[in-house]
Amino acid sequence: MDEEVADIFGPMKVDDNHKARNQHDPFSKEQLHTIFNSPLYTGCKSRRFRTVPGDTDLSDTSWYWLPLLGLWTGARLNELCQLRVDDIDQEEGVPFIRVHEGNEDQRVKFGKSRLVPIHPELVRLGFLRFVEAQRKGGHERVFPELKLGATGYYSDQASKDFSRYIDRIGAKTSKTSFHSFRHNFKDACRHAGINPDINDILLGHALPGMAGRYGDGHVPLPVLHEAVRKLTFFDLALDHIAVTHRLIHQANSANSEKYSGKQNCHLAFQAKRELIKP
Repeated sequence: MDEEVADIFGPMKVDDNHKARNQHDPFSKEQLHTIFNSPLYTGCKSRRFRTVPGDTDLSDTSWYWLPLLGLWTGARLNELCQLRVDDIDQEEGVPFIRVHEGNEDQRVKFGKSRLVPIHPELVRLGFLRFVEAQRKGGHERVFPELKLGATGYYSDQASKDFSRYIDRIGAKTSKTSFHSFRHNFKDACRHAGINPDINDILLGHALPGMAGRYGDGHVPLPVLHEAVRKLTFFDLALDHIAVTHRLIHQANSANSEKYSGKQNCHLAFQAKRELIKP
């Protein structure tokens, strides 16, 4: 009895949360607005000059998708960087990401594999279309441009690129990094009233206290999907991203013979700017 009463308070869990929060902050709503309204998502000058506005579309790159995936899945950066095309699947009509240890180059912290339902917003923004394009292109990995680093992780360069990018657009502080998206996801789960155990399962955390001692910790995919569908980020509008992606997709499909890819992007960004004018 004494053991169970003491465990209710979960002192180790509280300490871990405080430690994590001391190391990283979630992005503020202003920082999120800056990131997702930056040239990476509104059109940039070139792949080299990603912070400079222009008509270059980067929606076929890891630079573009990793921040969106980090925000809407809460997954760790390397978990996303190492994804294979076959890790994006569907079951019972629910699209999901399989986070797991597979080949020697796929690693998951604590070895805890999990299924993360794909939020409807990621579907709306075109993530499944992007994955299908990668599959049709013969790629085994979702982000084949990311190479295995000296540390044995695919996230080495991606982490540096992201930190450098948000610093240059004015969204960086000493306590924000890609990992901050996990804190945003955790907070969004709390605000949506999602069960703390499901919150931890989605993030790949060990269940604390008594919850971690009993049962197999398995939650059916439809239940996880229902929880994920509740997530929202108030005051963060991503309509411009959905519009741009759809227009470029339509332009490339309808005008592939009439215009070059660069002209299609220019037309799509021009149309998008007209649509989002106040």
